[in-house]
Amino acid sequence: MDYQEDEPGSFSHTPPRAAAVPPYLLVMRYLDAQPAPNRTFGLPGPADPSLAPGFNTGASGSITAFLTATSLASAHGHGLPADRRNAAQSVEVRGLLLQSRWENLLCAAAIWEDRLQLDPRPVEPCAIVEEVLPMVAPLFQQRGQGVRVTTEAEERLVSADPRRLAQVLINLMLNASDYGGDRSEIEVRVRPRGAAVRVSLLDRGPGLAEEQLPGMFELFDPHLPAPNAPLTLGLPLVGRLVELHGGGLTAKNRRRGGARFSFELPAVRPGPPLP
Repeated sequence: MDYQEDEPGSFSHTPPRAAAVPPYLLVMRYLDAQPAPNRTFGLPGPADPSLAPGFNTGASGSITAFLTATSLASAHGHGLPADRRNAAQSVEVRGLLLQSRWENLLCAAAIWEDRLQLDPRPVEPCAIVEEVLPMVAPLFQQRGQGVRVTTEAEERLVSADPRRLAQVLINLMLNASDYGGDRSEIEVRVRPRGAAVRVSLLDRGPGLAEEQLPGMFELFDPHLPAPNAPLTLGLPLVGRLVELHGGGLTAKNRRRGGARFSFELPAVRPGPPLP
């Protein structure tokens, strides 16, 4: 493992290459790690390799329909009593989390099977941040969290798959929200750094303990303590997706409390204008 002390009481980590866990076991562990209301896929208890083929059939469409319905209910809930309005917002948040977790699961399976295809193109990280923020805004609002965005690289481009870059940002924002605490501030920074662009997510949560770091970014961790140990995918996927884009991910503690997750991607020059 490659850990370096970056500041007093803080650590940084560059994710290693992934080890191997069969995709069907990944599915079972991932679902076991989710709250009970989200476990709606009807999988039987024993891990059965025959479950892997066709697992995605019909599920993505159902999740999309659920998310659309909850978004509409929340958007048209302003005239409802407070309790019903809060209930609609809560269901919308669950829909957003479910969609994010399903996307993570599909992406992890594609990486395992070596069939993940990236569609890199010149994109502005600042623009992707602006597109992603409204997607996670309901969660921040429910928890009373504020978001501060600092951008100093508006015209800097990176070569990235916009969908996967958005997935990276969503996972980092969800992580900051989960650990930052209610009514806290989450900061997003986009800054140039030499020949790269650095994107950082900062929170004021409890920070990172040294014992948390082993396995934090390992997508298929061979050192899980038990065959049915819960497995989360957000941070490991972030590390692997950033790596596939030719970048690096670090995690470190902040001096006055909280954690900072940063990734860097090589900057590229804009191409000639299309005719």
